[in-house]
Amino acid sequence: MDSMKSVGWQPTCSHFRVMPRCLLQFALLTILSTALFAGQDSVPLTAEAVLTKLAAMESARNKRLPSYKVIREYHLELESRGKSVISTAEIEYRQHNGKTYRILNEEGADGLFRRALHKVMQAEVKAVQSESEVEVGPKNYSATILGKEIKDGRECYLLSIVPKRNSKFLLKGKAWIDIGEFGLVRMEGYPTESLSFWVGKPYIVQTFENVGGHFLMRSNKSLVEAKIVGHLELTISSKNYTLKPGEPVQRTAELSKFEKSK
Repeated sequence: MDSMKSVGWQPTCSHFRVMPRCLLQFALLTILSTALFAGQDSVPLTAEAVLTKLAAMESARNKRLPSYKVIREYHLELESRGKSVISTAEIEYRQHNGKTYRILNEEGADGLFRRALHKVMQAEVKAVQSESEVEVGPKNYSATILGKEIKDGRECYLLSIVPKRNSKFLLKGKAWIDIGEFGLVRMEGYPTESLSFWVGKPYIVQTFENVGGHFLMRSNKSLVEAKIVGHLELTISSKNYTLKPGEPVQRTAELSKFEKSK
């Protein structure tokens, strides 16, 4: 600077015009590089991380799930004897009181078959009381990511899932998890414990749909090779979900946290 002063150097207007232009170019290049290479260094989610996010999102969604009603059709078919029974019921869920059911109509075989369907409905009502025991999350399952797949129009993580303990209610098989909303879209496999001496371990396929931001059961199909009576199929189909607004529920911090991290 002393040498510049000695020759009488003074900053001119042109210097101040050049510097902001250079800074602007650097800023534009920074923005461009960020846009072009965003996500290049991001670490892919592990299977455990996917399960953790799924469990957290489901927990948050359940906390703000209002009461609802749904019509369910229960269809039990015994192929070898040409018998079937269909029961139609209204299932009502209340946030703090669980589920109840009311049979609307029954047709087909009676006696033992109808009583079997009634037991299925009763089991569904009781299952709400032990949701943590059947939760698809790291508490109950270990998993491996098999890849990504479109299922029912949704881009999903496809996981191979293995229960951490033997249970009638935990499936060893596959699960499809919505990538954008971390909701369970489909699940299929065998329970790790026999349901009974007669039916053993049926192959179960469950599908879910997004109803007002909540992933609720759309269908459940169980294929059984039963002792003595042979091939059995139980299909449960849901229709006409009606969400009933109750007390306004604040968005939970847990839900907001995971929505921001998606």
